Amino acid sequence: MEYLDDGVTPKEPIIDGRQRSWPFEFYAVPIGYLCRHFAMIESTMYQMVVTLLNGYAVKARVVFNATGNSIQAKAALVLGLAHDTHIPDLWLEELDQNLRYVQNDLAPKRNRIIHDNWIATNEGLSQIDIRVPLKRQQSRTRKFNQDSALHKRNLQDLWDLVRITEYIGMDLSSLHTELAGWKNVGHPPRPRGQPRLGERIAAPLPYNQDAAAECR
Repeated sequence: MEYLDDGVTPKEPIIDGRQRSWPFEFYAVPIGYLCRHFAMIESTMYQMVVTLLNGYAVKARVVFNATGNSIQAKAALVLGLAHDTHIPDLWLEELDQNLRYVQNDLAPKRNRIIHDNWIATNEGLSQIDIRVPLKRQQSRTRKFNQDSALHKRNLQDLWDLVRITEYIGMDLSSLHTELAGWKNVGHPPRPRGQPRLGERIAAPLPYNQDAAAECR
């Protein structure tokens, strides 16, 4: 098996005498998992809003949906309610760390992976950042578009992002279970060592090239 210059993407565009969606198919699976894990994070944040509003699901749905499609806004809503509810400091610290990581790191990366256009080159896949900024050369001059930014994508980096997103989602789910126990029956937080934060941001696993090749 030969690979492109990125050392990860297989170099065989024609299989069984037909052109396939190479090399995009090798990125489709991790992108699917990325979307799934973000959906679970969003679902967990909604359940947290229900819990922090004392189980009023209709009220929770109204305020949660008012944030629109922005996962950053949803995270800010959960943090605001957590501060207002005066949850125990240990949980508040963990919740703050996890949600701010979602807001400032995971969500921007996910948005670019999902929304930017993909192009194939001999070096692998790249994406064109569709957020074209407008700038002025001098005051009182017309605005002009800058060239779109081109970002090279690496399959290993994408799988690492999937893994981190999954572990952050698991952290948030565990936090919600503990918060629900505290709100419902007054269970206090149990002291731990370091805050979880995605098992300290999930040790990346090496990408298995041969296993990926079998998925064709």
